[in-house]
Amino acid sequence: LQNFKNLHFDFIVNIIEGYVELLVGDMNSHKEIWIYLLDFCEEIVSLPKFWEKPEGNGQEYLTANYSWVVSSIADAIRSGTSDDKFAFEAELLRVSRRILEIILENQEGEEFPDKCDAVSISINSSRGKCIEALINYALRRCRLADKTKSGRAKNWHSDPKFLFEKEFSKIFDSNHEFVTLFANYLPNFIDLDRDWTFEHLPLEHF
Repeated sequence: LQNFKNLHFDFIVNIIEGYVELLVGDMNSHKEIWIYLLDFCEEIVSLPKFWEKPEGNGQEYLTANYSWVVSSIADAIRSGTSDDKFAFEAELLRVSRRILEIILENQEGEEFPDKCDAVSISINSSRGKCIEALINYALRRCRLADKTKSGRAKNWHSDPKFLFEKEFSKIFDSNHEFVTLFANYLPNFIDLDRDWTFEHLPLEHF
């Protein structure tokens, strides 16, 4: 995979999606393949040049850009955390967390026009897909904590809570995807931490 990291985004998108198609739904863990794939994704989003906006030439909607790659990476992490039967190994949650944090620091949100379908925009935008992947990441961590009896509350407070707090700190900077998906996934957030969720529900936050 290291031989492909400098390819055009069109190829990188297809490489990531191709691997995920092979990995998800297979009862075999393919642990080593997930390791290589997530390391590949982390290396790509860690490159400063990855986030450089292309110069407008009228073709930007016809060819892949970094947002397309971000969507593919977010879909990969979501696929590897949503179903415990096919999820990647628990030890790979660390690298997936680093990837999501880098993306959320850099990926801009979409415009939300008046009277728009906020949910549709959110679940289809690159940033929205990353937030959904983060929610699945947090839920996967808590399920593992329940399974190993390591303490759901301790697990939540040690990591996922911090990432969601960062997203809440941006809601006045047009972080519309997070606000929308927080409401859309409210039952899941209540499952993660009921008290924390209700603390963030008052309308003055929005």
